[in-house]
Amino acid sequence: MSRRGYAVWPLVVSALALIVGAATYGNVSFGIAMLLLTIAACGIYGVYPVVWSIATDAVPPGVTGIVMGIVNIGGVLGAFAGPYLVGYARSVSPSFASGLVLMGVCLVVAAVCTWFASAPDSLRQANAVRHSA
Repeated sequence: MSRRGYAVWPLVVSALALIVGAATYGNVSFGIAMLLLTIAACGIYGVYPVVWSIATDAVPPGVTGIVMGIVNIGGVLGAFAGPYLVGYARSVSPSFASGLVLMGVCLVVAAVCTWFASAPDSLRQANAVRHSA
């Protein structure tokens, strides 16, 4: 399995855990709800190292630092905007489940973007030569 696969499947499992948690919100025990949130968190935070390694392999070595900074900015903006979006979703609906669905949908979008993200063939070949030397 490629690195993309190691990043995509945890995101999909996390999204499913959040969406199932939203669908069963208020109808299951606290333990089940906490288990679903824990599964989602493990998938989200467990994928970070893989995403960082994908980003470093997808760009030439001379611009790796710049690209890592841009990836970091995206994470910071998401950490800033995420709570506002979840709060907004909660304010327009009668249940917290809408925030869970919103987070699940965002994870599905992230999984799709990660699946289709790939380095150009010429860069992949150059990185393969660089790693074998």
